[in-house]
Amino acid sequence: MKIDFKIDYISQTAAHYTTFTLSEQSSRIRQKNLQDQVDRAQQVQSEIGLRAWDKALLQMKGSKVNTFG
Repeated sequence: MKIDFKIDYISQTAAHYTTFTLSEQSSRIRQKNLQDQVDRAQQVQSEIGLRAWDKALLQMKGSKVNTFG
């Protein structure tokens, strides 16, 4: 019973905040934060790909291809 109340409260609170209108300043800050997160995610993805590429090249040049990991 207590858990049902908590879940209902959380869902109502989430619904309230998703329908809440933001001020112009808050909207700009939110958009900037979202863009920062996208930029960071792309940078990390790129770095991971480059590291994997470098490791693969080193292993192939040294003919030490590890097929297990």
